[in-house]
Amino acid sequence: VLDSCWCSSHIFALALSNGRVALYKVSLLHSDHQSFDSSARSSYDVTLIEDLESTVGSITLSIDYFNNKIVTSDSSGRLCLFTKEMIKDEPGKQRKSWKAHDFEAWVASCNKHDENIIFSGGDDCFLCLWDLRMELTKATFSRRHDMGVCSIQSHPTNGNIFSTGSY
Repeated sequence: VLDSCWCSSHIFALALSNGRVALYKVSLLHSDHQSFDSSARSSYDVTLIEDLESTVGSITLSIDYFNNKIVTSDSSGRLCLFTKEMIKDEPGKQRKSWKAHDFEAWVASCNKHDENIIFSGGDDCFLCLWDLRMELTKATFSRRHDMGVCSIQSHPTNGNIFSTGSY
């Protein structure tokens, strides 16, 4: 497991080293929380609900979720997008995948204010912004950093601000 994210209060996703994405459902089986006693115990059942192929022959490095979309990045520089419709095993539905970086794509992140925008960062030192309404052959915006981009976060309240981190 290289990364994880919550998709809802009871579903989480894992980015796996075998190039796959696993979605799990967490269900409460038993709870002793009848008071505010810190020693109270709960039992949970964790069930695999989806096993998705994100990449072939590469390692899934990061995963993010927003508004029924999961985006992953991998060690070959590709991004992969799953929507809720693609996750359900419907005939004719495929994941979207595209070459985003020349080297490892260390991070993929959903813009928490605009469901059509995906950010990515890679070992090629580029931060890229992808508009899902456009052709995904070239980034809508890119900015070179001094080192590889490995962290991206949207501002919690301002859709025009996001932060990046590099090594």
